[in-house]
Amino acid sequence: MAFTTRNTFGKDTLGVLGVRGYFRPGTTLTAAAVATDTTITVSDPSLFTDTDTIIVGSGADQESVTISAISGSDLTVGALSNNQAQGALVRLAGWVDMGILADWEPQDETEELEIQGARSGLTETYETLAISASLAYGFTSNNPNDEEILALWNGGAMTADPGATGASAPLTFDSTSGELLFVRQNAQSSKPSQILYHPSSSIRRDGQAGTPGEEESGLTFTSTVTALEGFTIPAAIDAAGPAARYGFLYKVPTSGLDTAIATISDGV
Repeated sequence: MAFTTRNTFGKDTLGVLGVRGYFRPGTTLTAAAVATDTTITVSDPSLFTDTDTIIVGSGADQESVTISAISGSDLTVGALSNNQAQGALVRLAGWVDMGILADWEPQDETEELEIQGARSGLTETYETLAISASLAYGFTSNNPNDEEILALWNGGAMTADPGATGASAPLTFDSTSGELLFVRQNAQSSKPSQILYHPSSSIRRDGQAGTPGEEESGLTFTSTVTALEGFTIPAAIDAAGPAARYGFLYKVPTSGLDTAIATISDGV
């Protein structure tokens, strides 16, 4: 039988501009809310201030409201227009642009169970089953002075220093929860690009590249993907099955990349 391949290794795989990363801090509702409610309860209120405009829910039930007060885990907001289920996404409107990432590396880990026996006198493995898996990414953002990126790396936002010009924040090792988006744009507009989206993840510091203090010394992160039960791929995106608790990979014509990113961001 002649040697054949299922694909053609050509320019479809070349000319990529790099992987650009985005992160949108967010959390989930810990209790269901109904239309007209002006209070919602979230699992991580520290992500928000009492002037933020936030997005609640996804799909057809998605809506924007503005926070007027925060008390414990309760956010006082403008009246909801839709019913929102427990576990619904609650996130800031804007994404943190991490730029073109250096050292981008997926870190898959799978734990396996081996079914073994010694029927012939020798131990043999009859089957190997995957019993758990995890997905994380390591990468470096080469903009160490951006306030939003620095806040993710530091584990908390900078606050104004009343004694001098500038800003300060306690050094922490806390992670931030939210959505993770990677865009691999092809330099050739006639070729496809790729979008990798995770609706639930956490991001934290993982050192610093280069020499600290230098402009080219980037901030290194680790982001761990977690499952979001009930998440479905937006209806505007063709999918064999809508359920995607860990997110999805989307191959899209480069000419339509901006529209595709907006569709994923809107979640409809």
